[in-house]
Amino acid sequence: MWYYAAVNFFLSLSGVLVIPLVLSFGVATDIGVIQMAGGVAMLIGGVAMGIWGGPKKHLIWGVVATIALSGVGYFMAGLRPSTLLIGSAQFVILFFIPISAALSQAVWQKKVAPDIQGRVFAIRAMIAYLIIPLANLVAGPLADNIFEPLMQEGGALSSTFLAGVVGVGAGRGIALIFMVSAFSLWLSSGYAFANPRIRNLEMDIPDAIPDEPEEIEEVLADDVPVPVMQTAGD
Repeated sequence: MWYYAAVNFFLSLSGVLVIPLVLSFGVATDIGVIQMAGGVAMLIGGVAMGIWGGPKKHLIWGVVATIALSGVGYFMAGLRPSTLLIGSAQFVILFFIPISAALSQAVWQKKVAPDIQGRVFAIRAMIAYLIIPLANLVAGPLADNIFEPLMQEGGALSSTFLAGVVGVGAGRGIALIFMVSAFSLWLSSGYAFANPRIRNLEMDIPDAIPDEPEEIEEVLADDVPVPVMQTAGD
């Protein structure tokens, strides 16, 4: 749960700042181009997932990997004030998000018994999405009062190596937030994968609904009482 909450926080923190980042150097048309790139990416990612169906095992590895790969997009977006670069970054981010979401949902549906899925999924969604309003609430103050002043000419970080990475001037503090989000996604994903309780989740927790017919027959044989046949002479 903590992993989903952390991922949603950093995705939302930077996601809400895409438009201010673009407007720091571009115009409304640039925003449209970048949003179109993101929409196309989500469509392609969703269709690709629907056709492919995802891996047959190690789904949780796929969840962690695709979230880490979406971090590459945030890193790209922070590099330079370029519509092409940020549009490409948005494509990378939103291509992997629907794949990650589908794999995650598949894991939960396999491991949670159908009769309690509604309650479990509701709690899961509450914890994961409760963090989004917090990220949206702090994004503006963080950008305006902390990160942007740090990356202005004469700012505290304007003469450090970070200036050579994200640049100095309007919007570069927001770019630094994107970089922070990228590294946070990578670190949290690395920690999640290094945790054997998460990495081996699919092996350690039995499926609520077996995939193989033989396994289903075993479950039915264990759970369903066999009626006793009586003959006429009994």
